Amino acid sequence: ASLIVFFVNGTSASDQIVVNKGFTQQLTEDLNDTTIRRTLTATAMTKYNNTEVYCVAWNFVGTELFTVVSETAIVLVQDRLSAVVVRYKFVDSSSFNISWNPPFTLPETHITGYNISVTSIMFNISEFITDTYYVLTAPNNTDPCDEISITISGYNGAGNGEMTTISSLYFQTAPLVDF
Repeated sequence: ASLIVFFVNGTSASDQIVVNKGFTQQLTEDLNDTTIRRTLTATAMTKYNNTEVYCVAWNFVGTELFTVVSETAIVLVQDRLSAVVVRYKFVDSSSFNISWNPPFTLPETHITGYNISVTSIMFNISEFITDTYYVLTAPNNTDPCDEISITISGYNGAGNGEMTTISSLYFQTAPLVDF
């Protein structure tokens, strides 16, 4: 090819508007001047999601100009996972069932697990699990007035997601006293 140009949302990547958005091009020519390559780079940020990128190559064969246009690629960047929406159910005086739906991820960007932290004055539990449910059972001799706080966040290649915290949970309720 004699010339290769990238386009970002329909604007040449060499245009200052595209350069100011953080896109850069690099041209590479081989030693015998028969092959040229151009790369387009940008730091992966969610602000680039749904950006359309394609390239056009022009080449002369003799006096005839040939044009090749690539397919359009859509940029998708996985950011930090959103918080999970937690549901919990008080099963009995010593356990809770906790469940949640996984947060949105891009296709092929899988959630590898969930960090769970359960804290109170009496105990501190931290676990990494791969399920979307957790059964919390009270340790022996739990004080019924001991407030429990549960924090859950997803984890994937982008790192820890936003935390969801549930607080003011109690394993047991104090009996009603009539005066």
